[in-house]
Amino acid sequence: MAKKGLSYSPSESLIRGAAAIGQSKLPTSMKGLQAITMVGSQMIEKDRARTAEARENIENTIAKVLADGGTLSDQHFSFATKEAQQYKEEYMRGVAMNNSDGNVLKTKALNNLQKLSNSSNEEVELRKNLAKLKEDDLLTDNLDIATFEAYLNNDYDLRYEDGKKMYKIDNVDYTYEDIKKFEKDIKNQALTDVNFKQINNLPAYIKYNSETKTKTFNEQAFNDIMLNSISTDKRGFLNQIKDTTIGGKSIEDFIVGASGDILKAFEKILPEGYKVVDMNNSTEGGDDLDRALMIKDAILNPANGAFNVDNSRKTIAEVLTIEARNKAQKDGLFYVEPEKSSSNVNKERETLPVNYGIGYITTKSAKLLLQDIKNKKPKINFATKQYKFIPSINKYVELTKNPETGQTIQTPISNQDILMTAEVWEQGYRTEEFEQDVTGALDTATDKPDNKLAEDIEKENQRKKDEEQNLRNQGMTETTT
Repeated sequence: MAKKGLSYSPSESLIRGAAAIGQSKLPTSMKGLQAITMVGSQMIEKDRARTAEARENIENTIAKVLADGGTLSDQHFSFATKEAQQYKEEYMRGVAMNNSDGNVLKTKALNNLQKLSNSSNEEVELRKNLAKLKEDDLLTDNLDIATFEAYLNNDYDLRYEDGKKMYKIDNVDYTYEDIKKFEKDIKNQALTDVNFKQINNLPAYIKYNSETKTKTFNEQAFNDIMLNSISTDKRGFLNQIKDTTIGGKSIEDFIVGASGDILKAFEKILPEGYKVVDMNNSTEGGDDLDRALMIKDAILNPANGAFNVDNSRKTIAEVLTIEARNKAQKDGLFYVEPEKSSSNVNKERETLPVNYGIGYITTKSAKLLLQDIKNKKPKINFATKQYKFIPSINKYVELTKNPETGQTIQTPISNQDILMTAEVWEQGYRTEEFEQDVTGALDTATDKPDNKLAEDIEKENQRKKDEEQNLRNQGMTETTT
């Protein structure tokens, strides 16, 4: 398999962690870099062990601090006793002087004693507060748990420099002000909450351009909201990012899993001189992952030479904006329904629904039927129906067959009933689908029932039935004879 690695000139710096990322891909001749990598790995392993031990001990330490009311360590009492004795001696010298200078010395000694007392009381409260914050799970997941636990467990060497308390923990010096910063390491899930809320409100960011008839995503508005929800100071930023999840993923996993335009946006975090290349121009897998790992280090690791809080904030906000825009597009929020062509305005449909939408007839057929009725066409055949116009009474009759005799039966029918039978009238489609002038087709005079015609037809039908019966009777007589 082709080996891949990092290409850099003497003026360029490797991103911290790059050696570990690509160690197996480096040429064997790079012994020095391998040695550095080994030392770095040992340091990382030692730090992991220290952190694991602290996590194991933290609950017992918290319980102890809360139980003894935040009592300070023996080192504190030892230093406090010495300082108190010193201030007492200074006070007594002032008494012995018995003059204005002595009064100044006494006042100074008393003030120092008061400061010593206040400092001790304040630190007692600090220890109790830190223990309670941790017990209530209010501190960030980015907490330096090893240093935090060591302080609460009095596992440090205390000394005073220029009147300031210094705590040496695991060979690292911390001032009292450094220790107090733990109080501000509160969990910050603002970015998680804001991103979740806005991702579920994407339609609010869609802008419609009436001139171009297109929709676009208001990236600036979304980006501003994301950026304003990200902490601006380094410590707050690193804590918040550790507490943040995007789509259920940690920021670290989100970056490592990036690809496409999101990965390209992340790559902008790398300043000039930082680059990842494929040494053999191979397209084998792993290239995106190599870049993503280096980008993650540049964005989230303050020890990385490329790290800059402002750049990291802007990059994360930009990437979340791109992801939101991509989701809006995927959800179809940019779709614009095509406008109907002017040639289609008021265009009559080619078919009409009948039987309440179950079937269809052509509009042409419906028009033809209406025209035939207006013209009083002698015979009309429509679908399975047959109609005959009787001039003498100015009315149509429906022609049907007697299934037993096969004789034609004439039943009077109004013009409106013919249209209703064809189901293009008063079926809910008249005004919407079949806007035709029915003048002449629905003449009220001819649409009134003609009782005389009905009686005449009934008499004629009865006469034919009587004749048929007579013929049957005659046939039966002849057969009997």
